Amino acid sequence: MLGLKAKLVQIRNQWATQKTAQLQQRTERLAYLLYLQRTKTNHPGCRDSDWAKAQRIAKNPLKNSLCRANFLQRKALTPARWFVNGLSGKTSWEWLELFIVPLFLAIGAFYLDNGVEQRQERIAAERYEQEASIADDRARQEILDSYLEKMQELLLDRDLRESSENIESFVIARAITATAIKGLDSERNHLLVVFLREADLLGVSGSASSTEERGGGIALFEGLDLSDAELSWTYLVATNLNYTDLSFASLSSAKLSYAKLRGTGLGLANLYSADLSYANLSEADLSEANLRSANLRSANLSSTDLRSARNVTKAQLSEALLCNTILPEGIDLDPSRDCEELYPLY
Repeated sequence: MLGLKAKLVQIRNQWATQKTAQLQQRTERLAYLLYLQRTKTNHPGCRDSDWAKAQRIAKNPLKNSLCRANFLQRKALTPARWFVNGLSGKTSWEWLELFIVPLFLAIGAFYLDNGVEQRQERIAAERYEQEASIADDRARQEILDSYLEKMQELLLDRDLRESSENIESFVIARAITATAIKGLDSERNHLLVVFLREADLLGVSGSASSTEERGGGIALFEGLDLSDAELSWTYLVATNLNYTDLSFASLSSAKLSYAKLRGTGLGLANLYSADLSYANLSEADLSEANLRSANLRSANLSSTDLRSARNVTKAQLSEALLCNTILPEGIDLDPSRDCEELYPLY
């Protein structure tokens, strides 16, 4: 029992000591606040009077709270007073220095940062495009290399040229050829076509311009789906392209003289400046095809519908061979003008 009383006395003494210490700290803070307030307002007094007043306030919780609130309010309003008092008596140049000059500096800094950011974005975009172009170029080269390896195997190991005896090799060659051409650019497609021509796989026929009669060979392109192919500037002279799908293909400046294009799909193809002289375009689909500056000299256009062909002129068609040709509106030529020349028994 005596031990419990002693413990309670000890706890009460510790609590009293703690309260005394808190009161002492609160008194010191209040005395410091009163000292600051007195020095700023030039009120009479001394440190002892501040301490005595602080002790009275600290012992009264209500006075303590009001005193702290009053001090905080004065502290918060002081910058506003400084600002208002500082604006009075300013000259126009001082106003300019205070507001206008910093404003223009801020605007200049904004546009400078914005310009730097746009330049960095442009450099990043150019770098991305360059890297993407390099990656695409590398991928196209890999397609061409892989194609040549496969064709070499078909030619040397599986005797592709004997298609009548090895129809399976012919089908494989047509499939990989169509896939490769659609994945290549015009420059590499030109190399691919040169390879097939030298391998006698394009069904190249003799022509009036050739010194040596070439015929035969299998025709890989005949009836093949080559839509959207990039074949600009490609050398396709006398190539068998009968019934081949070349819709949407790019054939600008392509060499197609003496080419076999009977029933070929050329809808929406770009044939700008293509050489189609002496080509057989009978029954070809030229709907919406661009024929601007195309060479149609002696091209066979029998039974060809040209009503929706684009950029074709009377001068171009005057050099072509017409028989049952459906001409564009506004071109007054005889659509059956050359039937006797094309078909002597017509």
